[in-house]
Amino acid sequence: MTDGFGTDSYNKVKRLSTEELEKLWYAFFDDRGNKKLRDQLIIQYLYLTKFVIGRIKGNLPPSFSADDITGYGVEGLIDAIEKFSPDKGARFETYVFEAQSLTKSAHKIGCQEAPEKKLKT
Repeated sequence: MTDGFGTDSYNKVKRLSTEELEKLWYAFFDDRGNKKLRDQLIIQYLYLTKFVIGRIKGNLPPSFSADDITGYGVEGLIDAIEKFSPDKGARFETYVFEAQSLTKSAHKIGCQEAPEKKLKT
C-alpha cells in the first residue's frame, strides 16, 4: 500500500550504519563533484523530506500534488547536502532544519505555516 508520497521504493532501501554513513560523507567531502556519492546521500536522507512533507501537507492548497511537494523537498535536501560542512560540529539532520533548506523549499510552493515552528530541536 502506498502512502501517496512515492516512498514505497525508499522503504526498501538499505539504511547505512552510522559508520558507513560517516564514510560516505567523508568520501563526498573529498570529491564534492561526485554525483554518485551525492545521490547515495540523498537516498539515505529522503526520510527527512517525508518528515517535513508530513508537517506541511495539510497547509498546502489542494492544487499541489504529492509529486510537487516531494520534488521541492528533494530540491531542498540536495541544496543542504551540497552546502553542508561538519566543521561547525552539527549533525546533518540538525543542519537541514537549522539552515531551513527543506522548509525554504516548502515555502516556495505556498506553505502557509512554517513547519520549523512545530519542530523541537
